[in-house]
Amino acid sequence: MHRGKTFDEVPEDYIEWCIRTGLPEKWKDFGRALEQYESRQLAGLPTKERLQAVAQRIPAWLYKACDTAYEDAHSEMLQGLYDGREFKEFEREKAEAMEKMARSFAHSYLPRPPNSATLPNTELVQDLRTVLSLLPEHAWDIRKLYDRSPCADATNSVYVHFDGFTGNDYLLLTERRCREIKHFLRLIEIKHGRLARLVAQWEVYDKVAKSIGGIMYSTAYGDEKGFYDPAKEWVTVQVNR
Repeated sequence: MHRGKTFDEVPEDYIEWCIRTGLPEKWKDFGRALEQYESRQLAGLPTKERLQAVAQRIPAWLYKACDTAYEDAHSEMLQGLYDGREFKEFEREKAEAMEKMARSFAHSYLPRPPNSATLPNTELVQDLRTVLSLLPEHAWDIRKLYDRSPCADATNSVYVHFDGFTGNDYLLLTERRCREIKHFLRLIEIKHGRLARLVAQWEVYDKVAKSIGGIMYSTAYGDEKGFYDPAKEWVTVQVNR
């Protein structure tokens, strides 16, 4: 229908559909073309308006988490900014990072259920929560984990993975905990339905994020700067059932 046309020639709702279906990540040329198109659209707008445009496109919780992650990653630099022009440059770069996040990273999450959606108080749900209670909170601050032993914490729930490609350490859940959580998620879906599973997945995400970390921003993650989320696998569109 739109083959061979430029972004300027297709309806805005078609572009939004392409973003929601993950085309920018699956088709790199498409993603680069989209980035160039949106850059032209936003050129000349004040930084505040650019950030407001991002906030209108993605869930509020995600915008807040990414905004916090970006500023946390640049906290030392922010403390040294005394020149108004330097701060404006920081805000411009932040707007660019948030716009890039909204084009791809933001669309890999399953929708977060409203607060009114709750899990039934069944033995199965309690079993899942018992497993989640074993995850140590703020595990990235537990220095004893950094002996890189696969089961260094007392609960055998998290371990440190050294990434030889990036040269960074990452906290991950042990295979045992992952198997247990996935097992209960499958049973919850069978007994209570898909909505209950979705609610349970987000409960898992929130707990895992408190343990090994949620949304963060790296100035040198892989080959480029960007947002990443160690806990995201539990609420991604391609989550393992």
